[in-house]
Amino acid sequence: MNLRGLPLYLPVLLAAGLAILPASYLIFGSLWSADPGLPGQLTSQNFAAVASDPTLGAVLFNSVAYSLGAALFAAALAFILAIALQRTDAPLKRFMTSSLLVSLAIPWMVEDIAWTYLLSPRIGLYNIWLGQLFGIGDSLLNIYSIWGLIWVMGLSLTPLAYLIISPSLSLVDPHLEEASLVSGARLRTTFFRIDLPLSLPSILSALLLCTVIALEAFDASAIIGIPGRVWTLT
Repeated sequence: MNLRGLPLYLPVLLAAGLAILPASYLIFGSLWSADPGLPGQLTSQNFAAVASDPTLGAVLFNSVAYSLGAALFAAALAFILAIALQRTDAPLKRFMTSSLLVSLAIPWMVEDIAWTYLLSPRIGLYNIWLGQLFGIGDSLLNIYSIWGLIWVMGLSLTPLAYLIISPSLSLVDPHLEEASLVSGARLRTTFFRIDLPLSLPSILSALLLCTVIALEAFDASAIIGIPGRVWTLT
């Protein structure tokens, strides 16, 4: 028996086991009539109860709108930042790039709580300042909404989307842009004919990854969605 390739398969087997065991436990729990570990029997009543829930449609809509909205916002903002930091002579490029990378180390729950202190209808600092500035008693900004979820999660996902999109823009051959401009094309035409098509695969990759992450993230849904009664699948 040849064991030379076995060490290479060990990490794969370990990763597969770590992924399959929790998923199997989750599937078994959804088909068990009682809590896992307690006496019960296999049943499909749990799925029937979910399917017959009158709020399922609204929850699905909120989940799709929230995850897609956050992913689109993150991908668009990351693409703009990548253009500014990779294709222009913008000042403080190193500082801005480092700031994006450092923000990945901040837990999302901390960011979500910070945004509630800023945009909460009652105690949000921005609402207090705007009320004092314009003399308005009612809150102008409310973080506890579907738009608040999209805003917070989109900003949290922007650094990740930037890491996916920026390499493709940095590898774009500048001679292609120069040839386009010399041929008489405008900057807008050069952008839509050269920069955007070449970076489109990375944009779609970032969009897909951010959508999945936003759909399964629990922090924002718990801290912002539940107080605002914006129910999602997470």
